[in-house]
Amino acid sequence: MKKNLIASLGILFALGLWLLSEHNNLGHITAESSTITSPIVIYTTDWCDFCVSLRATLKQYQINYHDYDVEHSEKGRTDYKKLGSSGVPIIIIGDSILHGYDGQELTDALVDNGYEIPTSWD
Repeated sequence: MKKNLIASLGILFALGLWLLSEHNNLGHITAESSTITSPIVIYTTDWCDFCVSLRATLKQYQINYHDYDVEHSEKGRTDYKKLGSSGVPIIIIGDSILHGYDGQELTDALVDNGYEIPTSWD
C-alpha cells in the first residue's frame, strides 16, 4: 500500500512538472503576439442596400458586431442623432467612425483596429 502511494505521488509530481514545463513553452501573451480588437457598432435600417452589404461583409469576415436599427430601436435613434449623420450605415470601430459604406475603407479600419483580415478589397 505504501509503495502504491509513493508511486502515485511520484507520478503526480512528474505530471505536475511536465504541465509546468508545457505551460512555460506556450509563452506569455504580449501586446505584440495577441490581437486586441475594438468592438464594432453599426447603425442601419432594414431597407438600406449598403447596410445589407455591410452586414454581409462582417459575416464573411466572421466579425461580431452590434447592430442598431435607427428606425426601430430607441437607442439606435438616439445614438444616430448624437452622431449627427444624415445617412446610413454608420460604422463605429474603436475610435473610427465611418459614414456610409466603402469596402476598402471598412477593411482598412478593421485592420487598423486589430482585426486580421485581407487588407485589399475584393
